[in-house]
Amino acid sequence: MRNTKASLRARSVRIVLDTGVLVEYIVKRAPYRHKVVEVFRNADEGDVRLFMSPITLSEALYVVSRIYRDFIHL
Repeated sequence: MRNTKASLRARSVRIVLDTGVLVEYIVKRAPYRHKVVEVFRNADEGDVRLFMSPITLSEALYVVSRIYRDFIHL
């Protein structure tokens, strides 16, 4: 059996992201940001498939907006 990219993707690791992971990535000084960057790099290379819900994205944006509220001038 050949190892085509499609078959490798079918067997790749699947990760569901939660709000904390996204916030960890967005906040530049977060203590575990380097680990999240590694997960995203693996996803970019096709070794990992990432999933998240729209609610997770909404929560992450809300949390980050609260963290950076002094820098946001709308």
